[in-house]
Amino acid sequence: MVKSTEKPLRKPFNMLLRTASIKDISWLASAIIACEKSGTSRCGLAGLLSISEPELQALLEQWLQQMPAGSEWSLESFWVMEDQSEPVACSAVWEEGKPKPSAWIKAALLMKGLSPTTAKNFQSHSPLVADFMFPREPGALQLEYVYVSPKAQGKGFGKTLLNGLMEKFPGRKIQVQLFGNNAIAEKLYQKLGFQIAGRVERSHPFIQKHYPSTEKILMEFLP
Repeated sequence: MVKSTEKPLRKPFNMLLRTASIKDISWLASAIIACEKSGTSRCGLAGLLSISEPELQALLEQWLQQMPAGSEWSLESFWVMEDQSEPVACSAVWEEGKPKPSAWIKAALLMKGLSPTTAKNFQSHSPLVADFMFPREPGALQLEYVYVSPKAQGKGFGKTLLNGLMEKFPGRKIQVQLFGNNAIAEKLYQKLGFQIAGRVERSHPFIQKHYPSTEKILMEFLP
């Protein structure tokens, strides 16, 4: 598990970047859904499971409490940025492959906790979704669900969050996967030294119906 000591970030912002706690679970679940939608009305994760967004919110809150470390749905992976004691931004950060591949960690718990119908939907759609993602590189830090709340957008919180995380884990290769419609995030990562390492386009009807974009982008930061 990748962790570090907590400390306030330097100015110009008077804020705190800290590890997530139980009190953040509901807020984090909402942030995950917002990231899955990527500014659209389509939520890929809800489509994968064939459930509504309220049902997904409840499941995410459950997973965040139960998921072992080492994946994007583990509470232990999340860092939260506070401004005046209120959460305004977050990101999941973990070292892929520790203790096991993140896909294995998620699947092992999901198949135990889902209803038979939802589990069947998950198994049916998973190959399509896996084909729409880049393989996560063992040993590389993974960023997922980088989120800034609507009221905090446009104020530099996203850049400050990412800079803070990069300061906490110096000298590490970092990877992040974006939906192709997220041009603002793509430009921000480029300004921070990330480079595009790959693009994938999938025109399958399931992807077109449920995901915010038919394109995924892999970006990497090399120390």
